[in-house]
Amino acid sequence: MADRTVNGIRGCINSLDMTVGPCVEQASNSLAREQVALMMKYLTFVSKRVNLIGDRVRFELGWYVEMGTGVAEAMQRFGQDTSELVDLCDRGKGSLALAGARQVELEAVSSVLRTEVSRILRTLAGGCQALRKAVHAVVVACSRPLIEFQRSWFAPQAWESNADQLPDVETLLAKPAPSAHAPI
Repeated sequence: MADRTVNGIRGCINSLDMTVGPCVEQASNSLAREQVALMMKYLTFVSKRVNLIGDRVRFELGWYVEMGTGVAEAMQRFGQDTSELVDLCDRGKGSLALAGARQVELEAVSSVLRTEVSRILRTLAGGCQALRKAVHAVVVACSRPLIEFQRSWFAPQAWESNADQLPDVETLLAKPAPSAHAPI
């Protein structure tokens, strides 16, 4: 059977617009009207992005692997033990290499990598300034494309005043994360 998710979501939007919305309007319930409008807006957003969610998850994991690899390299230059972070990055690379890796598995690896990088940043707070600066530089450099992507991803929700100036999500997805061996 063919996947009809987008059609199903559009059907829900039409139902809200043509059936539920008018009933709520007649009831004069301002909170209910607001909620129907928010549901329609969100479902419209999801219908535009649902087919790209797997690509988004892979894109983000690629950048978190890049970030983790860069942080590990920076820390190694200062003689720090990075075995746990390196293992996590290897796990991320392995997950990305699996064509059949499930979205939930990729998201789990991204989450663990983000958490580990955050933990490292917190532990560096009172330590060597040069090490902190090197790690922060990697995190900032890798965060820029992630933030740009996330802003573009949510552009249809109209949170951005200049959403029309953001790059197209599919264009960003077409650009892979740089090689973990390239200097940042």
